[in-house]
Amino acid sequence: MPSFQTYSFVDKTYKNHSLLAKNLQEGNNHLFEWKVIKLLLGLMDINYNIDSQVIKQDMNYGYIPSQKNTVITCNIITNPISPYTIKQLKSYLGSPIRFQNQAFYEDVANELAAYFHKKTISPLAAFLHIYRILERISYIFPLTYVSSAQNYTGTFTTLKNYFKNPESELGFFRVFLDDFLKTDVLFQSGNANFLFQHTYPDINEKQFKLLKRLIGNNKIAAEAPYNSISIKYADLLELIITLRNRYFHFKSADVPNITQKEIIEEDIFFAMLNDTFLNWIAYIFFKIIAHNMSRM
Repeated sequence: MPSFQTYSFVDKTYKNHSLLAKNLQEGNNHLFEWKVIKLLLGLMDINYNIDSQVIKQDMNYGYIPSQKNTVITCNIITNPISPYTIKQLKSYLGSPIRFQNQAFYEDVANELAAYFHKKTISPLAAFLHIYRILERISYIFPLTYVSSAQNYTGTFTTLKNYFKNPESELGFFRVFLDDFLKTDVLFQSGNANFLFQHTYPDINEKQFKLLKRLIGNNKIAAEAPYNSISIKYADLLELIITLRNRYFHFKSADVPNITQKEIIEEDIFFAMLNDTFLNWIAYIFFKIIAHNMSRM
């Protein structure tokens, strides 16, 4: 008897776009890597099997910033992997090595499903699923990247550099990002924007001050007091780690931890941040896919 699955997935391409469905139907659509791709692109809904709830997922995280799909077209898939085609993506996902990593992608697909489930009802819990995804990809993404290299000597050198003084898996990931996306203009120079839009001005003021303190003045790209803060995409990893350490772990150091008094309502605070964090992860994910496809 098959084990109970908390989440199952409903592919929307077959119902809403016959051409896209035709392009995909001969691919390995049962692969969990496909499911991760379609979840991030807003091409799959989610069934929460405990109470038969259907969770609609229409947000497309293949764009920066993310945007809601209004019409399903082939561009939804080809945009984040440009200049490659759906046919080339199917060929890439059909390679034998893709079948060897299904346990990892199944885990990520379920974490994504849990994120979308909790996104509006419990943003604090949703952030935990983002962090769990981040920890899972922190080794796998760099290894996937170097595994596609055609120069074995270069691969060894690259891996050796990644392992220089990494204090953790996320330290390893930080070194990888600095190398992999060092020439990516959007990642290095583009800004992630956080907007404070609550109806109570006091909440906006306190949470603005809190986020500014956590980011640090030297990493603020732009600000409009109590309305918005911008930081570079390259600095988002540090912010995610800082949030986890200062709110959930209460690490003792020079930087004060987050108190309930200053955050006021944690769900309001994390709801403002979460989708930008997932958008950032998706951007890296699709960049790695495009890079690996270039090595085929």
